[in-house]
Amino acid sequence: MTKLPSPIVCTGFHRSGTSLAAQWLHKTGFDLGARLVPPHPSNPDGHFEDEDVVALHDRWLARQCTDWIHASSEPPAIDEELISDIQAYAANRTKETAAWAIKDPRATLCLPAWETATQHKAHYLLVVRHWTECAQSLLFRHSRELAYHLPRGEGARQHLRLWVQPQLAYQAWLSANRALLHFASTNQSCSIVTADFLRSANCVELLLSDGRKVALTANDKPRILQGLLRDAPMSQYHHALDPALLLELDGLWDELTALTELKSPADLTKRDYTAFTLINETHTATTPARSLPETNATPRNGDGALDVAKILADVEQRPVENRAIKALAETHKLMVAGRLEDALAVVKHGLSSTPDSVDLNITYGDLLLRLSRAELALAPYQLAAQTKDTPGLRLRLVKAWLARGEYQSAQHAALQLLHDDPGNQEVIHLVGTCILAESGPEAAIAWLETQEGLGRASLLLLAKLLFPVDYIRANQVYLQAVIATISKENLESWRDEILSQVTDQHSRSRLEFALHRHWDALQGLPDPQPIKIPSVGQKTT
Repeated sequence: MTKLPSPIVCTGFHRSGTSLAAQWLHKTGFDLGARLVPPHPSNPDGHFEDEDVVALHDRWLARQCTDWIHASSEPPAIDEELISDIQAYAANRTKETAAWAIKDPRATLCLPAWETATQHKAHYLLVVRHWTECAQSLLFRHSRELAYHLPRGEGARQHLRLWVQPQLAYQAWLSANRALLHFASTNQSCSIVTADFLRSANCVELLLSDGRKVALTANDKPRILQGLLRDAPMSQYHHALDPALLLELDGLWDELTALTELKSPADLTKRDYTAFTLINETHTATTPARSLPETNATPRNGDGALDVAKILADVEQRPVENRAIKALAETHKLMVAGRLEDALAVVKHGLSSTPDSVDLNITYGDLLLRLSRAELALAPYQLAAQTKDTPGLRLRLVKAWLARGEYQSAQHAALQLLHDDPGNQEVIHLVGTCILAESGPEAAIAWLETQEGLGRASLLLLAKLLFPVDYIRANQVYLQAVIATISKENLESWRDEILSQVTDQHSRSRLEFALHRHWDALQGLPDPQPIKIPSVGQKTT
């Protein structure tokens, strides 16, 4: 085989088939990273995304006040910190291997940063897929997450966004693919391929800028679950779109396919979707979708009881014996408001005058854990434990040790808790997590199998561990977790709660249909079979 050039940046809009392209790269010999995002029913063979790359991109998007579903007409601004982070990441990867690649759909928004940071040495594998199919796949994925996970609060908000704002997925497709097209039009190191081509081809040649080719044979072809790549777009999802937006979407698709070197005949038949829609379907008037309410807004310092300066002054004026109580009350107010840093300042101030307060030390540790400062959280918990030894505090100690990477201490304490309270699902999950970190996935699977009546969190952990080993069994366990959750919920109430957030009638009807379809799919599932742990090196179905 020709010497593999690197790095290769594999990207495209979400649900475009980038995971399939990354599988091709992996089978060719490219290293996609050591810490890959684990498999999920939406990507059962794995996402092939390095967690470090995803975190790098997410930090940049957060600095630009946006996220993975960026829908502005302009891409987020590229800053020096992003370029510096990519340079550091690329340097580390180059030390590890001569042939490496990354895959992340977020990279479509910052390709010039990768080009600068890699000193114009990177090659780009760009995957495009028709906008109807990408949007439908996104809507399908997030309706399933709503139905199966039954999340509350922020979890539900994230999955509802695409339904509350019917044009969001399409605008995000435009934003990502505009950036992709602009970069590819001016860069000779790009190879653009369609999702249909990746799926249908018996072999793929990645055309690289220096003329070298990396050939993949039919024997290398990754497994494709047909349910994840559907050809026929469902027009019901697109009724609420503005005709001008439809024209813009089709126009950009024409430009993409004109530039694409590797495409299938089917890709060219998708060009007239707008004409078909406008001639044969009636666009009914819809109620404008409302925006989701902001829950992370930070109250200003002038907001009465939440003014930190006033709080600290008030605590200071109290008698010493009352300072801890006052500090604790005001800390909880700030925590409810989401102002964790301000809450931390108040609790630290309270501890300065009452350092032995058990409740303040516990709250201090809780805040440090929530702020990802695990290395500091253990000390206040241990100080509180000198006075108060309760299962709740011991559980906090387990979490602190686990977050610090002290797995043996965490596992020992968790097993003691489990001995005192057999069947405690939260502790079972923590023990499984400790074993996973200390001894690896096979040991964690084996231990979880010995536990009866696993709760949802432990079942999800077990499913995640089984996905790379046995997809069929992993999916069974995943659905067990779903059923365990849904059986405790009033589905009618949950359905009404979800749909009350969606004011666009077309989106509402499609979401209701999708939710019931997902729930119906869980009916009549066969009883779960015992989990069989494959021996090392054993090949599974």
